[in-house]
Amino acid sequence: MEQGWEDFYRQLDASVFFLLVILAGMFFSFRALLLQKEQLCEIQAGEDSAASETENTVRKLRGRSLALITGSLGFFLMLSQRNLEQARTTGDDASANRNVWAALLTLAAALIRLYDHCIRERERNMLFSDEEVVSS
Repeated sequence: MEQGWEDFYRQLDASVFFLLVILAGMFFSFRALLLQKEQLCEIQAGEDSAASETENTVRKLRGRSLALITGSLGFFLMLSQRNLEQARTTGDDASANRNVWAALLTLAAALIRLYDHCIRERERNMLFSDEEVVSS
């Protein structure tokens, strides 16, 4: 098999892998959503026994989801940049250029969400550590 074809197949395999990673991230997000729905139903029924445990699980699932999806979007940005470089050799780079921008903006949105999640986690951890100091 020619080197060009081998590279192309490797690129396709990597794309499939990172799409599966995105699906795994979506699964974590979906599971977090179902847990939140379940928690709301329990609150409405007056059964709020494990609310903090559910909240912790939801936060962990969201963090994992954001990390998986953000990392995968980084791969697709790199892939779109490669495609742009190849398209520039043929002079047909308008669509590839738009794809780079789309991948960049999508990654930027994911990074903002991941950053927000990390900041909220840090603030939450600081709040709990302050409460432990006060209660001691």
